[in-house]
Amino acid sequence: MEMGGGNFLMMTALMNVLGLLAKVYLRVNAPDDFSTDEHRKTVKKSRALVAERLPELKTTVKTGWTEWRLPRAGDCNEERAFQKLVTALSPTLDLGIPEDKAIEVWRKFRNYLTHMAWPDGSVAVYAVRGGSAKAERELRSGGPPFHFLPDRGFWQCNADRLTVMVMDITNWVCDVIMACPHDERIVGALGWMEPKD
Repeated sequence: MEMGGGNFLMMTALMNVLGLLAKVYLRVNAPDDFSTDEHRKTVKKSRALVAERLPELKTTVKTGWTEWRLPRAGDCNEERAFQKLVTALSPTLDLGIPEDKAIEVWRKFRNYLTHMAWPDGSVAVYAVRGGSAKAERELRSGGPPFHFLPDRGFWQCNADRLTVMVMDITNWVCDVIMACPHDERIVGALGWMEPKD
């Protein structure tokens, strides 16, 4: 295996794709997990109420690290979405992440790469000679892309293995959409994915 900065770029893109797939999966299976304009109104009213009735907490809800931010309509908890995707995939596609570790893995890879440009873990790729067909065979015959290294105390992801697996996950999510008996959820997911002005 080899390691380097290009692996981080690969991993950032892969985690973004997994995040999108997780949100689409969640949108089809748990549309109530997404914020709405009604949620925004509730948070606005709550902030105003706290500021009015508990003036000593006004700065807590209006500024600083504890600011009660208004959710954007259509947002969801990305960590929870990823955890639900990992759980749902596990009988069919093994990412190597136990359900109770999914949020930890999301934070250590996606959040660290996005906000710090460096994962809290290891990202590796295979150094395979002999062409892409041979490389794909070797990658598919290997273990899952994520695994915990207990002797080192951190998670490692093989970005090449995850790259090969992303199309399988995409196809799986498409199958879930096609099998969904609730047409309104499918239409809702499509509407959610459309660009907004």
